[in-house]
Amino acid sequence: MSSTKDELQLYAKAIYNCAISNHQSLDHWKTMLQLMANILNNEIIKNLISKAYFSQHVISLFIDLCCNKVNQYGINLIKILAENKRLMLLEKLYKEFINLCELYQGVVNITVISAHKLNEEYISKINIMLKKRFFKKINVTYVIDESIIGGLIIKFCDTVINASIHSRLEKLLNILQY
Repeated sequence: MSSTKDELQLYAKAIYNCAISNHQSLDHWKTMLQLMANILNNEIIKNLISKAYFSQHVISLFIDLCCNKVNQYGINLIKILAENKRLMLLEKLYKEFINLCELYQGVVNITVISAHKLNEEYISKINIMLKKRFFKKINVTYVIDESIIGGLIIKFCDTVINASIHSRLEKLLNILQY
């Protein structure tokens, strides 16, 4: 796992714990983080934050742009992220926080990638298998990627199960090269 992913998980867990211990709504935190990430998506703001002369004035501008929709805990988060030069991670932090909330609420997000559209019977079998595996509520997203040739790739949390033809061909190629 990369250090950025580790950092994101630590920040997300800290936000989650802060919300719970201070009796704050997780939905409010989701809204605040989404707002912060949306502001950061503005090219002018992004350029100001990424410059070497990033200053307290830029932090104040960023906080002002939140239009009083961010509480004191959110403002403290902005200051901490800015101090650690991590404001650019806000969009990823927002996504990580949502994943963490869903995990604690017993929801697992799963992405199933196939080379072609799956029929309803096959989708039903996959859903049943995944529900048995996780014993939780699952949200399954189906994606088509013709480059995998055939088979499936299943992604959840930090795990990837690659049962695609493309990966098998690559393994075979590696074996043949030695």
